[in-house]
Amino acid sequence: MECKNCNTVFEGNYCNNCGQKAGEQRFTLKHLPAEFLHGFYHVHGGLLYTIKELFTRPGETLRGYISGKRIEYFNPFTYLVLISLVGGFVYKYSGVPDHLNENFLASGETLRFTGKYFSYRMLLTIPAYALMCSIVYKSFKYNLAEHLIINTFLISQSMVLMIVWMLISIIIKPGNQGF
Repeated sequence: MECKNCNTVFEGNYCNNCGQKAGEQRFTLKHLPAEFLHGFYHVHGGLLYTIKELFTRPGETLRGYISGKRIEYFNPFTYLVLISLVGGFVYKYSGVPDHLNENFLASGETLRFTGKYFSYRMLLTIPAYALMCSIVYKSFKYNLAEHLIINTFLISQSMVLMIVWMLISIIIKPGNQGF
């Protein structure tokens, strides 16, 4: 069989050169929803698996990803985007914006700016934290790019905690009408 990814001739279920699965077919409308959802529910390598591993074995997961064990985990930047999208959706219905708006009306311009551009501020913390970590944790011998990867995962994981908190606040909010 010839690999559709790198054109290497191989035998078996996966290409010896690049790891591409043998027999990949063209996308069809019938298979597209399953392909999209596969990354979310796939036990070994999906979104839920990455979340679980970062909560249960954060050090091993991050060290493994940095050292090259990447096939099981979501790409950190894809992970960040997906978690941010879910977080934005949940945030809208959590009641937090209403509470913050009331408090920001009474506060200064800096707090209003911070509240309005919260997501940008969160994204800008990643390179700032990465730079600080590369200085403080110099003995770990990770370069700046590796610290960016680690901090992208960690900021994303903190967003997962915020999402859980907001979901709980939606559920226990008095007079809740739900989604």
